[in-house]
Amino acid sequence: MTASAEYSRRYYERHAEQRRAESRAYRAAHREEVLARGRAYHAAHREKLNADAIAWHKANPDGRRKSSQAWKDRNPDRVKAAQANWRRDHPEATRGYHAGYAARHGDALRAYNAKWSKDNSARLATLARIRRQRNPQQAAGYSNKWRRAHPEEVRAFSARRRARELGAAGSHTVAEWLEKVALFGGCCAYCGHSDRPLERDHRIPLTRGGSHAITNIVPACRSCNSKKGARTDIEYLGRTAA
Repeated sequence: MTASAEYSRRYYERHAEQRRAESRAYRAAHREEVLARGRAYHAAHREKLNADAIAWHKANPDGRRKSSQAWKDRNPDRVKAAQANWRRDHPEATRGYHAGYAARHGDALRAYNAKWSKDNSARLATLARIRRQRNPQQAAGYSNKWRRAHPEEVRAFSARRRARELGAAGSHTVAEWLEKVALFGGCCAYCGHSDRPLERDHRIPLTRGGSHAITNIVPACRSCNSKKGARTDIEYLGRTAA
């Protein structure tokens, strides 16, 4: 190294911060000129620059990740815009990615969605009400379609609402109700018929302080449930036996 080169090196080392500040000031004052020169250089040396970048990324995977993350942290709006544009231009790949992710992380996603829905129940209810008000016919169509596809959930909802109106304690799930029906072999608990639709009957009626828990519920056909009325199961069975 010549004496001149050595002097220049030591000078730059001693005045590194000053030179960086001067460089930043120049780029800020001549932004368009600097960008134009950069674009022209990249256009003229595109292949070499791409090859150098690929080689550097392979040799420095950690440095690449850090550099990429640092750029994303500095430019969150540009990152979001680029991601939105990519998803718009590649709908099939986007759906495939989401389907694959859901298949790999199904349990975690369900747990996250359940927690988020619980934490934001008021917000979700408000949004649902707004959608129904804006599109009443569409909302009615969705509701009717869901009710036809989930008859047990509809009946369970009606039963819960009635129990709530009467101030009854306890509750049960659709799965518990189906287990109770299976326990009775799909038959009415009172007449034994298996060829009739079954509904929930409270052994101790709600109007007499009975619970809505599954332990107080048996499957009954509509005829027996109507005849039983406000009697307990023991009172009804004793009356029919007599």
